[in-house]
Amino acid sequence: MKNSFNGDFPERIVCVATSEEINSFTCDREEFIGINGSLEKPASLERVSLTNVAGVAYDPCVAIQIVVELDVGEEKEIGFLLGATKDREEIDVLIEKYRKRDNSKEALKRVKDYWLETLETIQVETPDLSMNIIIVLEQLNMH
Repeated sequence: MKNSFNGDFPERIVCVATSEEINSFTCDREEFIGINGSLEKPASLERVSLTNVAGVAYDPCVAIQIVVELDVGEEKEIGFLLGATKDREEIDVLIEKYRKRDNSKEALKRVKDYWLETLETIQVETPDLSMNIIIVLEQLNMH
């Protein structure tokens, strides 16, 4: 879905995918939450499926429904992808790549490693935790 009204990320196309088959979806926050619903208890959880609607006339969000059946004691890993790019063809490549859980796990590991390395570079310790965070963030912004 493309949001032409967002000034922070102009001309970006957003995608959502999962390692499982998507049963239904909505891009309408009102449908998902409901007129008298809340984020704690969205009205859509009372329905069998979502309406598969998207477009500029809706209050934007994205919600997807997948069906997962497990036997007693069975476990299953499920991957979810939220991505954005300027190129529609790149979305197809991203979805194909990251629907595979091993690719998603490796990407997550790289991101974690990057942030660990970045955040371990500068260490500040004062009696005020908020001051520590501000100093580190300022230093990161300078580089």
